[in-house]
Parts: sequence; C-alpha cells; structure tokens
Amino acid sequence: MHNFQNEKKCVGLIFDLSIRHDSNGKRIIDIVKKQMIDIVRELLVDGEDTFYLYHPQIYESVVSHAESVCAIGNYNSDGWQFNVNYALRQTLYVMLSEDITFNKYIIIVTDRLFDQNIMEKAIFLNNKENINCHFFLIGIGDFFQKNLFEKVANLKNVTLLHLNKAADLKSDLFKEKNGENLYNTTNEQYK
Repeated sequence: MHNFQNEKKCVGLIFDLSIRHDSNGKRIIDIVKKQMIDIVRELLVDGEDTFYLYHPQIYESVVSHAESVCAIGNYNSDGWQFNVNYALRQTLYVMLSEDITFNKYIIIVTDRLFDQNIMEKAIFLNNKENINCHFFLIGIGDFFQKNLFEKVANLKNVTLLHLNKAADLKSDLFKEKNGENLYNTTNEQYK
C-alpha cells in the first residue's frame, strides 16, 4: 500500500469472523474491529476517501470518519458463516460505483476456512468489470485454510497476510510505514 495516505482511495472491508476468543479471552472480532477503527481514523482522509463495510442490505460507501467508525463499531456477528462469494461480489460492485480515479482496496479478514474459488471468482469479476481493485486476504490464527495461501499467492492483485494474533493487524498490514514493503514480503513466504 505504497503512499496509502497520499492517494485518493476507496476501501471495502469484509469481516468473515467466527466468535472465537484469543488466549486472553477477548473476542477476535472485537480486537479486529478496534484495529480497523484505528486504521480508518489514521489513514483515510475525512470527507475525501470512501469506506464500505460489507452488509447485505447496505450498498453505499461513506466518506466521513464518524460514519466509518460507527459502521465498524456497530458491526456484530453471531459467528454463523455467510456467503463470502456474495459479499465479495457486492463489495466489488460498490467499488465499481466509485470514481475511476480512486485506488480501490478490499480487505477480507477471516479466521475460518476459506475457499480458493472465492478469490478466483472475485479476481475474474474485478478484471471483467475493469474495477482495478487490490485484495488483501488476512487469515488470523490456525483455523483458516493455510494451504489456500499457496494456491492464491500467484494471483494478480492479491496480497496475503497470516496473523498469529488479531492484535497484529494494524502493524502488519501497514509495514511500509516502518520502512518495509508489504507487497514483496507477504506473498514471497507462500511461494
């Protein structure tokens, strides 16, 4: 995410999280929400950049920090799995509706099994509709399908990240702030 703070951007976020707890007894989803709120407040420009949090009945991005923070903070899950393929498709179409000059990112955070075909379908739709979106697939803990990373590591416009702890999301997602380039380090470990 080179120059992430300086570019006009649209960020889509999909939480595919169970109700698991970390070793300290905190719900993983609550830890991830806190990290994402910090990311939105620090790295999105209020009133200029757009943000979309997947919800099956919401089809619009928001532009203010207040609306973005409220969307994340109020997000709740019963832990049941949902159709991630549909969520990605809807989020991609929301990205398509944004200004063509925006750099577009979709962040998928998961702690459960994830099907390789989902990413392949999303990449196909991204290319077919010329959306020019970059995907970040973030797996937390040991319950998601790690061998998926090996299979999708070569897909164009996909950055993979595995976190042992949900609390590392912010620091690991934006490593280039500390002089490291996420694009080069992340996928290489899975090839």
